[in-house]
Amino acid sequence: MISDKAHAIEMRMFDLKRMLDKAKTVEDRNVILAKIKHLEDTRERLHDEYENIGISITNILTGPMKAALPPPSAPPGIISPSMPPPPPPTPLTPATHRMNVPPPTPAPTPLANNGKHPDPSVDDF
Repeated sequence: MISDKAHAIEMRMFDLKRMLDKAKTVEDRNVILAKIKHLEDTRERLHDEYENIGISITNILTGPMKAALPPPSAPPGIISPSMPPPPPPTPLTPATHRMNVPPPTPAPTPLANNGKHPDPSVDDF
């Protein structure tokens, strides 16, 4: 029904624009322009009402479903809106300053055999 009204308004505006081209006096043009302006305003209101009806229908259809379902849980890494944000990260400090303990150093590589394990041979027994 709303689309029928919108179509009727569009057709009437089309007719008025044709009449505007044929108007002979300034007074006739002003009357036609006022009618066109009124129809444009009516068309805009009709569009807004149509949009409100669509939103209302969506809310009516999805409202009971949203009320019946629990709120979605936040994906990993995203904080729930009901939780306060975490504190900002502290600046990183070198390992020696954190606990006054130097980081472990790797064990030295034996220089003999270029770091390779010797092969057991008959001479060793």
